[in-house]
Amino acid sequence: MQGGFDSWNGQAGFPGAQQDGFGFGSPQAYQPAVQPGSGGWHWLLTLVAILIVGLLSFGMAFLTRNVEERPVWMMGLIFMVPTAALMLAAMMVEGATSAMTPGSSRGPQIRMAVIATVATFLVGVICDLIYLQGFKKDLPPAQSQVSAYEVTDRLIFVADPTASMQGSAQTQAVNVVKSLLDQADPAWKAGMVSVSASSSKKVDLQALNDHQKDQLIQLISQTPGQGRMYYHAAVQAALDMAEAAGIPSMGHTRVVLLTDGSHVWSKNDGQDLTARCLKDNVILSCVQLGGSLDATLEALIAQTGGSVVTAQQAASLLNGMSMTLYDEQVKAAEIPLNEKLSQDLVRNSDTSAKIITFVMLLLEGLSLGVCLSLMLSVRGQFRAQYIISPLMGVIAFVLLKLIWSFEADPGAWWVKEGLSFSLLGVVMMLRNHSSRTAYPAPSGMGSAPQGFGGNGFSEF
Repeated sequence: MQGGFDSWNGQAGFPGAQQDGFGFGSPQAYQPAVQPGSGGWHWLLTLVAILIVGLLSFGMAFLTRNVEERPVWMMGLIFMVPTAALMLAAMMVEGATSAMTPGSSRGPQIRMAVIATVATFLVGVICDLIYLQGFKKDLPPAQSQVSAYEVTDRLIFVADPTASMQGSAQTQAVNVVKSLLDQADPAWKAGMVSVSASSSKKVDLQALNDHQKDQLIQLISQTPGQGRMYYHAAVQAALDMAEAAGIPSMGHTRVVLLTDGSHVWSKNDGQDLTARCLKDNVILSCVQLGGSLDATLEALIAQTGGSVVTAQQAASLLNGMSMTLYDEQVKAAEIPLNEKLSQDLVRNSDTSAKIITFVMLLLEGLSLGVCLSLMLSVRGQFRAQYIISPLMGVIAFVLLKLIWSFEADPGAWWVKEGLSFSLLGVVMMLRNHSSRTAYPAPSGMGSAPQGFGGNGFSEF
């Protein structure tokens, strides 16, 4: 027989001691002289329980005060903390005082405490899932704003100022430019280069107001009389103008060459301009005013997506110069922070949130009352804790959902939430054992064993 394992105040247990159905120790062989629950108010248990449950409840509320729509696992912890704290407080006090049960009951008590804690977490998670999946109102969705805008290609004319253009070719070139300018939108930008082996002239890219149109017509109308022209140099001059004006992120630069086709690509096999045209988003086309084009020039036109047209077909070069594009901007709905914070089960004031929170707190209160009463009682005695804990759960609900409102004072809500959950730590019990209690010794034993049992009922 171990002296002290099943003892109160160091007195050995007695022969024939048996455990009750819950394993918390209930001697059947001998009945004590004093009824269980007559040891006076266990004020130490009340004080420690309120302090520990309050401290952890306030801590949990403070740490999660700025979390938007607290996740399911966090909601489970919020409900679990009061249970875990109360079980911890009860086991700490009982382990130090053995005021309710002897040391042999600690194992079953710890197991019940762990089961109650885990069960509270799971029930909290399930209740929050029910709320989120079936009753929570979604916040306003992101806003999509579509705006239309126009993208316009730029237009650069390349004139042929050589003597071979004299006559009908020059007349056609002037008429083509005038016709295209008449069809152009004033907002479009256009320019012109006129390059020969001996001279270079240009009109920079500008919006097509009346002055710009006059400048372009004057340049194309100059009497051709220059010497040779190389297409490589002429196209390079157009690319220089496009790059000087900046490469647009959208749209293209359309280079339109007006020539009779009487020239070669370059004097000394000049470099290929395909890569540069593609990098600059340039589409090269040609209005062929007679003769046949150089093969290198034709290949470059094809590779940039341009075309070779006659003077009568020149209007087709303006097809698609302007296009309407649509820009969609998705912007998150402007929802105030307090509204985001108020979306979880505990903070929300919807009817569904109130009902589910009431069920959860009532279940937690019932669980605490039953577990504490079973853990700290002997011989099936009645404890007022059966009523006190559920009542505290109901009071916590009334404070959270009927008296206080998150929307009314969000800054102080964590204090209110911590106080409400702290109520679950209220424990009022009478001691089963007092250091002044003496039990009569059974026949054959030299000292009076300390036992606990009896069929009496206590208020706490």
